Amino acid sequence: MEDITTISEHDLLTGGLNRQGLIHNVRRIVINSSDAEQFALLFFNIKDFKAINELLGVDGGDNVLRYFNKRLVESSMHPYVVSRIEADHFVCLIRQEALDYDELARLCQINLSEANKKYNGYARCGIYLIDSGKRMKNAHVAFCFFHLFGSEN
Repeated sequence: MEDITTISEHDLLTGGLNRQGLIHNVRRIVINSSDAEQFALLFFNIKDFKAINELLGVDGGDNVLRYFNKRLVESSMHPYVVSRIEADHFVCLIRQEALDYDELARLCQINLSEANKKYNGYARCGIYLIDSGKRMKNAHVAFCFFHLFGSEN
């Protein structure tokens, strides 16, 4: 028998985590944190992604998703978790103390060239703060995921 957990929690396009991987890892990290640790979930949505696919083609659009995922992973905010949860939506888990609004502004600007075409766009970012010291770890995460992703998990 093979353990397919790793496979089932990864996004084939970016190589990073998918929604299931995000939920599993965020729960584990937050539940096992000390009372003093505070986290933030960053929700990114690449705007007008349909236009990206029209301009650059599907392969170009896929490259944009991989590029954006890599930028999040390599961010100076040192995310614990980076996940593409669906289409052009990404989520990161970071420590609240690492939250850097200048870095967020930089990450949300997308300027790249693909196949002799230039794309200048942006992503929007929402922030959800998790305070593990309130001992409402599961409730905070469950509430967040229920309202932002639906009730399937």
